[in-house]
Amino acid sequence: MAHNSIMTESQRATRKFSDTDICKRCGKYSESTLHAIRDCETVMPLWKTLVKQEYWSKFFSLNEKDWIKYNLDNNCSKNHVDKHLEFISWKPPKQDWMKINVDGSHRKDDNSICCGGVVRDNSGRWITGFTKRLGHGSAFQAEIWAILLGLRFSHDKGFPKVIIETDSIMALNFVQSNTDIQHPLGGIRARIRELLSMDWQVKLVHTYREGNMVADALANAGHDQLLDIRISESIPSVCIFAFQNDCSNLSLPRWVGS
Repeated sequence: MAHNSIMTESQRATRKFSDTDICKRCGKYSESTLHAIRDCETVMPLWKTLVKQEYWSKFFSLNEKDWIKYNLDNNCSKNHVDKHLEFISWKPPKQDWMKINVDGSHRKDDNSICCGGVVRDNSGRWITGFTKRLGHGSAFQAEIWAILLGLRFSHDKGFPKVIIETDSIMALNFVQSNTDIQHPLGGIRARIRELLSMDWQVKLVHTYREGNMVADALANAGHDQLLDIRISESIPSVCIFAFQNDCSNLSLPRWVGS
């Protein structure tokens, strides 16, 4: 961020990748680095939930360099639990590995659940993706199904080294725990364990939502698709913006507990 390495619309326009520097999220202002990270009306409400109101005036008025220093030197958080500010971004896997980001989605109005996933290589290249409707259930069910289908999808493709990345720590803990063997989702967990025990290298990893935005967009798109499952060999329009942000190593702010 401090070196203007984030591929904002302003950077795209400067490098002749785009004919406009207007932010695609708010559609109103030039998307500088600070606009993307702090000042856009789609981002600012998040900061206001995290920063004490008495700090707002200075927090939202400093230039980029001073703002970074101010955040490093001051505790502006509303919460006095030990937390620190991290900038989260998607990270590519090491060479010879594939990373499959997965996510579940639950829509409250009709209780429908879906999941989605994206496969990328060590260069961040889109390999394939999937979106699946799962019927009706809970958000937790959707997250567990996302892990199962991500594993199954990867195994069917014959990938020998795989990282499954989810933003649900609850789902990850459930899959890896041996407690509550009578849980209604115990059967799905058993199928996940079976896939994990096969002859390949698999890692289950947690990331924050800010590093899982492509899978999030795919999962949400499932609610409106007609097919039960959709395989995407090219990048769908619903997640192209998130994918481009990942390619440019865009980092999003998050307060993380120590």
